[in-house]
Amino acid sequence: MTPEEQLRARPTFEQATAGYVTMLTEMRAALMPLSPDLRWKNPAPIIDGQGLCSAPFTKVPGAASIDYSNDALGRIPEDRWPDALQEITTIAARYRFGAPQTLSVPAASTPGALPRHVVYFHDPWGGNLSFMTEVNTILSVSSPCLRHEDGHDHTITKG
Repeated sequence: MTPEEQLRARPTFEQATAGYVTMLTEMRAALMPLSPDLRWKNPAPIIDGQGLCSAPFTKVPGAASIDYSNDALGRIPEDRWPDALQEITTIAARYRFGAPQTLSVPAASTPGALPRHVVYFHDPWGGNLSFMTEVNTILSVSSPCLRHEDGHDHTITKG
């Protein structure tokens, strides 16, 4: 399969990014009842970066990747973390992200320090979803290489 054929087998850039924004918005809504003190920095997920694709997709017209971030001031309370992780896992699965991979990070040795939770999810095309909480809470998505519907290169404005 050629690189262009591989990209045609994936969702388009526009389909995938619309799905990522919808997914992140649903995740924010699901976290609010569990942690009502979270204060989102932006009213909606924002573009945090964009890029060209790496090999073998470097010469495919209209191929690009994008990152979205969704940061909140405040952490998810420790006793609500299992519920929060379940909510995020359930929503991620609806958008074809696989089982969570958890990175264990022990609490700092400072008295009263809480553990840092870091969880990653991956979609079938190489997209990555990160869910983290320590002092603040972060939800972010890094897309795989995707092809724009019209096959042309586009400039994307950061949010």
